[in-house]
Amino acid sequence: MRSSSWFLRKYKVQKSKLKFFFLLLLLLPQLSFASSNVPIDDPVYRDIDKLVGVGLIKDAIYGQRPWSRKEIARMIASAKNIQTNNGLLLLAPDDGEVELNIIIQDILERLTKEYREELIANGTLEGETKNISVTPLEQVRLDYTLLDSPSRAVPASNGLGGIDAVINPMVAYQEGRHIVDGNTLGFETTHRGQFSKYFSLYARPRFELTGPSGAETKANFYAQQLYGNFSYKKLSIEVGRDSLIWGQGENGGILLTNNARALDQIKISSDSPFFFPSFLKYLGPSKATLFVANLGPEREYPYSFLTGFKMSVKPTSF
Repeated sequence: MRSSSWFLRKYKVQKSKLKFFFLLLLLLPQLSFASSNVPIDDPVYRDIDKLVGVGLIKDAIYGQRPWSRKEIARMIASAKNIQTNNGLLLLAPDDGEVELNIIIQDILERLTKEYREELIANGTLEGETKNISVTPLEQVRLDYTLLDSPSRAVPASNGLGGIDAVINPMVAYQEGRHIVDGNTLGFETTHRGQFSKYFSLYARPRFELTGPSGAETKANFYAQQLYGNFSYKKLSIEVGRDSLIWGQGENGGILLTNNARALDQIKISSDSPFFFPSFLKYLGPSKATLFVANLGPEREYPYSFLTGFKMSVKPTSF
């Protein structure tokens, strides 16, 4: 009887969280088209950091990443708009400031070319919008690692059970790629497609040859990322394997980072920041995400589930 009562209380709490989350989604702006996320190791994140640093982007939500191509295009459009209205970043620049202006202009021009389709879709650039767009091969990555540093098992001396995981600071924050003590050769390709204004697919397969010191070489093939994204009106729903970075730091926070492999998850979120109505608008740009993920077999309790809900607000531009 006691356990049944606890279960009912927990069910009611979870149900109330879902109601609150879907109420938030009613406040979100209309989503015009589906868009895949940009991997967290893409250089565009460093470019956005620079645009934020000079004040051209004021509403970036760092606590929830990765960002979608659509969201990055929105930030590029915002930066271009502020720069157009203000002219040069500085009215009387010295040599160093002139160089900064040149760097920022170069970033904007490069990102405008790279995200041209998304900028056309959001009305920043003129052109014909496409409901179906396939990029059969967007990127090829070949990496080789020679490592002379054995991984260390995570200590399990707290009396609560063990963790089937290892750590190695030399190759941390690699999104779970299997880099062994010895030789590792990796080959990745990136593919994406938008098949309507509501649905997009993203795939990043990886093939590895691992040759641990003193052991035989093994081949491994798996999906680094593989997911579909569905957007309709005020909802963005993602199903599949993708990264989830929660935290203000470059690599996320303590729990959800780009150190372990991407999560097999169902995620419901707002793609771009929104504002609450009435006086709550002073909370600033906000973003909400709810997810349910399965953690796979390599655990003390195989195929455990992890759920999370996060609301981010940004009351000031800094």
